Amino acid sequence: MADPQNDKVLSADQRIATIARLNDALRQSMHNPGVNQVVMTAGVADLIGDTSLFRGFQRRAELLRTVRDYDAFGPDVDPHGERDFGRFEFAGEALYWKIDYYDRALTYGSADPTDPDVTTRVLTLLLTHEYRAIMAPTLSGPPFLRKGFAGAARADRFAYPVAPGVGLTRFPIPGE
Repeated sequence: MADPQNDKVLSADQRIATIARLNDALRQSMHNPGVNQVVMTAGVADLIGDTSLFRGFQRRAELLRTVRDYDAFGPDVDPHGERDFGRFEFAGEALYWKIDYYDRALTYGSADPTDPDVTTRVLTLLLTHEYRAIMAPTLSGPPFLRKGFAGAARADRFAYPVAPGVGLTRFPIPGE
């Protein structure tokens, strides 16, 4: 793949480093992800609680800080070095965060995850026991837009239903 800044072909190491840098940038800017998205499962939303109450707001902020500051990368959670996955404990529960790379329409995988002009990154926060239900392999887009699931389209600005009893909720961005 080419470097979007100068059309130079990237080596494998440069490609991994570029993807890792872009993934870290998303984790550092979850409050303002630009074209990227940050979503959570219904289980994580329940764990946080009502964000209109101070306790829920505080828990959401703590959760986002935990993901932002995550640095426990190693061969068991990051075998490719892309810094696209993490596992951590929060409020007595085991959680994962995972970054996936999609085209700008969120229909297919990105043709070039090193190029932010053609890639939308989706960071998903989920309870570990929700992993199989939410992140099953697919070739047809992110979990919240997969065909064949109930409510394939966005139900409202913040919720993306996936299947009965399992769903993803978009983190509201201040000012929306």
